[in-house]
Amino acid sequence: TIASDENGPVEKAQVWLAIFSSACLFFAATRLRVGRTVLTVCACMVGYAAARECDTWFETVLFDDAYKYLAGIPLIGIAMNAVYRGRKELFHETMTLARTPTITLFAFAGIYICGVCQVMERPDFWAAVSGEGAIKTRAAIEEFAELFGYLVIAFSGVESVAMALAACESPVTVEQPTQQLAAPALCTK
Repeated sequence: TIASDENGPVEKAQVWLAIFSSACLFFAATRLRVGRTVLTVCACMVGYAAARECDTWFETVLFDDAYKYLAGIPLIGIAMNAVYRGRKELFHETMTLARTPTITLFAFAGIYICGVCQVMERPDFWAAVSGEGAIKTRAAIEEFAELFGYLVIAFSGVESVAMALAACESPVTVEQPTQQLAAPALCTK
């Protein structure tokens, strides 16, 4: 169907969800002291995924594999810089954020997109299905499966913004274990 075509509305929705998610994760990274490195790396990964979904557009307008150079290299640079600058706190940040819905949703969606959706794109997975209608159905299933993954990543981005805003407005202290990330001391106002 047209909805599941390359650069169709479903793929455009994937791109916009990925861009939105990346922006949310970058915003949260700027507001939180704890988790800045991890959130920046996550934002870079989602930003690269958005560029990867636009590969046909980049290749049509610019040149082959343009997304790798125009989006990939700057995002890798940002991620490497964040890891270098936060290397001393990286383990602590990772363990702290691992208990949050943001990273749980992000990890689930990442495994889903990189695992399940990649398996769906393999031709041998669909070997028993043939015909013109089957090809369109297969394409629709693949694109909508990816859309679901990007929607979960968008929920992760929204959760990261909520977590960052709560950290700047909450009067709780760091000692309260259930609200560890929601302490004003963890906010960069």
